[in-house]
Amino acid sequence: MKHWPMAVKIWAVFATVMLCLFLAVSLLMPSMLRSFFTGQIYGMIKDSQKLFAGFTISEENDTLSITISTQDNEAASLFLVPIIRRPVLETSPSSNSRDQAMPARTTTTFVPRGADITHLFFYKDQLIPVAASTELPESFVEKLKQETASQTKPVETYEETIGGQSILYIIQKPKDNKSGFLVSYTSNNYRNEQIGTLFRNLSLLLIALMLVSWLPCMWLARYLSKPFSVMEKQINRISEHDWHEPFDLDRKDEIGRLAKAFETMRQRLVQQDQAQQSYLQNTSHELKTPVMVIHSYAHSIKDGFYPKGTIENSIETIISEAERLDKQIHSLLNLNRLQYIRSTARQSAMKPMDIRAVLEDVVERLRYRRPELHWSFEMPNWFITGNEEQWKVVFENIIDNQIRYASSEILISAEIDNIARALTVEIYNDGPPMEASLLQDVFDPFKMGPHGRFGLGLAIVKQILNNIGAQIEIVNKNSGVAFRLTLPEEGGADVDGKDHQS
Repeated sequence: MKHWPMAVKIWAVFATVMLCLFLAVSLLMPSMLRSFFTGQIYGMIKDSQKLFAGFTISEENDTLSITISTQDNEAASLFLVPIIRRPVLETSPSSNSRDQAMPARTTTTFVPRGADITHLFFYKDQLIPVAASTELPESFVEKLKQETASQTKPVETYEETIGGQSILYIIQKPKDNKSGFLVSYTSNNYRNEQIGTLFRNLSLLLIALMLVSWLPCMWLARYLSKPFSVMEKQINRISEHDWHEPFDLDRKDEIGRLAKAFETMRQRLVQQDQAQQSYLQNTSHELKTPVMVIHSYAHSIKDGFYPKGTIENSIETIISEAERLDKQIHSLLNLNRLQYIRSTARQSAMKPMDIRAVLEDVVERLRYRRPELHWSFEMPNWFITGNEEQWKVVFENIIDNQIRYASSEILISAEIDNIARALTVEIYNDGPPMEASLLQDVFDPFKMGPHGRFGLGLAIVKQILNNIGAQIEIVNKNSGVAFRLTLPEEGGADVDGKDHQS
């Protein structure tokens, strides 16, 4: 799926959600709909029985008289039926007894909202249809007898299966609670037809939604992918060092935040490129000048001419220019080292080592550059697995920075976090505080303080520490600046290290 076009993905997600909803409805709704439509059908039957409100059945001269109450509460005769002295199940319409049982009736069945409802009067053992001949199995008639005999409520609902077909019916008692019952029933096909119709409509609606949803899915995919296409083109241009066109997306959502992050990256690349170009131009000039001076002085001395008056002074000039040339060469080497560290996180020569011993060795080698400084070294043994040469580069650049800015002392201390199992090393000098603006960018390449030389040392430190998972920060204190390094523990820590003061 990850290789599909975005429009197809969005449509597939939408179609899957709709299909899952339809399946959930298919599984959960039948029982709910069956109960709902069953209640609706019983309601239809009850509504149709209002035609026979207040019915009574009475015997007069071997004739059954069925009457109902009118709107004016007056009794109106519905029809007369001869009394048959045996239980009668309906026969064919040509039966003489049936013809005699239903003389001249004009009453029609009330059929509300689509359900075909049949009404029967049940009096003692005689079954009297209202509108038409009705054939019911003898077993069902016997069950009606039992139900009418046991029914206690005025109206009761029932359900029965006859010949493989389900029917719903209601038995209603008359007001006098003695003169027979009204039985109204209808086939359950109406309920099944309604459920089937509903599911067919839902299926058609689902198919229509899936087809119609393709257009908004296409629009949404284009809307979402368009800014990504723009950013892709700009990133490709950045890869070709063409990074002068800004990421200009007027959006506040996640895509807008991503574009803003790319714009920040682009601006930093532009600044770094400008600084690097300026540095290389200055360096090329600085390389050219001492080479020309050394070349001219050497030829002059060879020809017996001393530009500085004496051979000693002339050679001193050559030495000075050579030292200047050496600094520029070291600057280029540092720049190449930074590029190499960025391109690969070296894992060679990884071995257990004591970070305290590495830092102590660097301090002993560099402290004599300013012998007047006071040094304090308090740090426990702390063993990690790493590249010793890389850690020497880290500490050499930090200590070199401290020596250049310190006024009178450099303090090295450490604190163990037993919960996080980490060591925080603080290297402090009592020199002037660092500018707030420089604190944010001091680890960027070619960013230099007042006494900076190349602007690469701290950038190299940051890159190495990022590669090995350590952290560094610079904080201004009341009377100086402190570098804080947080080192994770990869071995055992010996907190009984010795302290050195000088």
